[in-house]
Amino acid sequence: MKKFLSLLLTGIIFPLSCNKSGDNTHQVHHLKFITYNTPATKGQSAFTTGNRSSILVFESESLCQYFGGTPVFATGGSEGELVPQNSISLVKGSYDIYSLSLNNSQNPSLVFENGLCRELENGIDYLWAAQKNVMVNTDKVIVFNYKRLACLVTFKVKADTSIKNLVIRDMKLSAPKTDSIFLDLSQGKISSSTTCGSLISIGGSGNERSAIIVPKEGSTYLEVELDATINGLVVTEKKYSTVLDIEFISGNLYEIELEIDSSKIAALTTTVSEWRLKNNLVIYAR
Repeated sequence: MKKFLSLLLTGIIFPLSCNKSGDNTHQVHHLKFITYNTPATKGQSAFTTGNRSSILVFESESLCQYFGGTPVFATGGSEGELVPQNSISLVKGSYDIYSLSLNNSQNPSLVFENGLCRELENGIDYLWAAQKNVMVNTDKVIVFNYKRLACLVTFKVKADTSIKNLVIRDMKLSAPKTDSIFLDLSQGKISSSTTCGSLISIGGSGNERSAIIVPKEGSTYLEVELDATINGLVVTEKKYSTVLDIEFISGNLYEIELEIDSSKIAALTTTVSEWRLKNNLVIYAR
């Protein structure tokens, strides 16, 4: 009996002695999220308090299975903190961590299949951020530096000397079709549409208008309706149209200056730049 008890105790003690002191293979580590590295300065805005985003976690180099109970929605808080609705905890490992936002207070309910989302719309300011190959072996702070994925197109209209009292009543653009495009989660990019759909009104006032569209290849139709005095004659609801041969690329800002004369409207200049982040802060549309 004493011999059996001795063996039993040895059997219990032996497997416990195989666990090395400090082995945290199955220990859970907690993640905290912020949206910039430095304090906001005058004229800049951090990810807006109250705006929503989603957080998605995968094993590094894989988009097959979610980890840490994600996807999880999160809310922009004070001092750049991004607060998940549920805490995200991970065991030791290497992970790719993504975040998406519609840059508003709505939950970004984007559905991905094999890393691609095909349910996209014009008029949405898609934001994307990622931290890849994050080695989690302790509690971590994850910094998301968002970038924009759609395109912002702005128009400024001026008239030549034959036109007086110009009033822009409406401006419309042929919206890119979205049925064949996708958002690539790993690359942080929206593919380009190759076809135009129906005309959409462009928001704004006075002689300046702007629209958010998905990327687009090929020509885009523009229509302007106005009231003016043209060569001394008062006209109302006069329509001008032109074709823009501009490729709209994911993440870019396009500032287009238009000139109207008595017979036509044409693009004078097009300035292309990144619709950008500055010092890790989101710069919002003017």
